[in-house]
Amino acid sequence: MKTKTLIIILVTLIVINLITIGAFVYVQVIKKALPPPPREAFEPFLMHPKNPKVQLTEEQQKKLMTLMDNFKNETMKLKAESDSTEHLLTDLFLQSNVSKEKIDSTLKMLRDIRYEISLKAADNVIKAKSFLNSQQQEIFLHTIMQPPPKPPMPPAVGNRPPMLPFNSKPDFNRRLNSK
Repeated sequence: MKTKTLIIILVTLIVINLITIGAFVYVQVIKKALPPPPREAFEPFLMHPKNPKVQLTEEQQKKLMTLMDNFKNETMKLKAESDSTEHLLTDLFLQSNVSKEKIDSTLKMLRDIRYEISLKAADNVIKAKSFLNSQQQEIFLHTIMQPPPKPPMPPAVGNRPPMLPFNSKPDFNRRLNSK
């Protein structure tokens, strides 16, 4: 009975040590290599009101946030259509016999949807110009015209090459895994 108890205690202590080592490695190596959480495109512009170049009043901040929220709500359906059209285009490319006309018409649909989103964005920029001064407009345009940051590559572990970032489109992954 004593040996069984000692073995159980020994195994439990080994597991606790492994968990502790794993947590230490995660905090020291892996967590530092992860990219920071994504930020909103307008956050640098809105979140630094003490910046002498920006100095948005509360009224300007409210108007800008309302404008951004309205834009998100207006374009939500269009972005969903754009995503479904992209998936349709991917499916067309994966088919063995596909006509060029189908691909062309799908590309035109995608172009039209993106053009409509761009028009709504341009309308909102013009609306924002009505309550921002010229220096604020310049910073605002510079902020929204920057491309989204690319996720950094995770570091190589041991002698393995670095892993590619995870593709967040589940339909694409399902298609690859189903073959």
